[in-house]
Amino acid sequence: CDISVMEVVNDGNIEHIRKATGGAWGGSKVNEEFTVFLNKIFGEDVVNQCWAENPSEYLEMVRAFEIKKRKVSKETTDEVPFKIPAELRMLLKLKTGFELEEVIRETKYNGKVIVKGDKILIDPNIFREFFKKTIDSIIKHMKEIFDENSGRHIATILMVGGFTESPLVRDAVREAFSSMMIITPKEPSMAVLKGAVLFGQNPECICSRICKCTYGIRIARPFIDGIHRDEYKVLVDGKYYCKNLFQIFFSVDQKTKIGETFRYPIHNSYESDIRQDLRKEPKITEIYVSEDPHPLYVTDSNCKKHGQIVMEPPGGLWPEKFTGFVEMEIAGTEIVGRFVNKQNGDINMIYLDFLS
Repeated sequence: CDISVMEVVNDGNIEHIRKATGGAWGGSKVNEEFTVFLNKIFGEDVVNQCWAENPSEYLEMVRAFEIKKRKVSKETTDEVPFKIPAELRMLLKLKTGFELEEVIRETKYNGKVIVKGDKILIDPNIFREFFKKTIDSIIKHMKEIFDENSGRHIATILMVGGFTESPLVRDAVREAFSSMMIITPKEPSMAVLKGAVLFGQNPECICSRICKCTYGIRIARPFIDGIHRDEYKVLVDGKYYCKNLFQIFFSVDQKTKIGETFRYPIHNSYESDIRQDLRKEPKITEIYVSEDPHPLYVTDSNCKKHGQIVMEPPGGLWPEKFTGFVEMEIAGTEIVGRFVNKQNGDINMIYLDFLS
């Protein structure tokens, strides 16, 4: 489940106010709760063996469960029927020596799960329990967002996606946020697909986004005693530098607009004899990301390499004095990284996912 905070601006375009956040609170978590329910009745080993030997039966039960998820509401009073594969009941009898009815009588589901023919009838309150943890997590996270500065002026909630097709999810949100306007399309799943198509036709409709992480490159700067780590101190052409520094281009939670660019200048000298061999080597610009808004070193535990740009020396040899720059540009769902040789105009690029 992902939750985004957006604003429709005067020209009808959309600005992101807060980066998308959420957790594993979708329909798959409800499916997991149903699996736990089956395991408590049949035993995990029986369930796993049955699904491994009869995958088609497993898929059939998953499909049936998906349908029930879209039908059961808080007003439902009838038991929810599920067909139980004959193979599952046979394995249960083989492993335990007991029939399904006998096993259920010894569980907490006695009187709440009834065997009728080849089906089990589940008490609607038990079925609603499959949703409880997931819905509670969604509501809790939404309340946390509304308590933030970025969420205090929210007046409308738009619910899309397959999980929104559950009446239990829709009703829970309406009850928790009764003072707000809540919009649910007739086909919440299709709304996501249609939105993707519309965005593809007009990608500039989202005019700003919030950075999900901090983007930057590995650089070296003149060493400052008492500030930089001694372990990163290196001697280059008679001067001490600090390597492995994180040069920030865009910071986590920063609001960025389409086309926004940050540029970092590159100046290299190869005049000394000891640097002549370096003129033949490619320049490698390493791009890093971090969840920290102010990372200092690319070696910090919360930093990871995200890509690199490789620029080969023109004609096989860099000039004795090189001037260029590295830049990153916000380009919708991507960040474009460029290494530019100002002396001859050569450009090498890399495309980075801006949404993950």
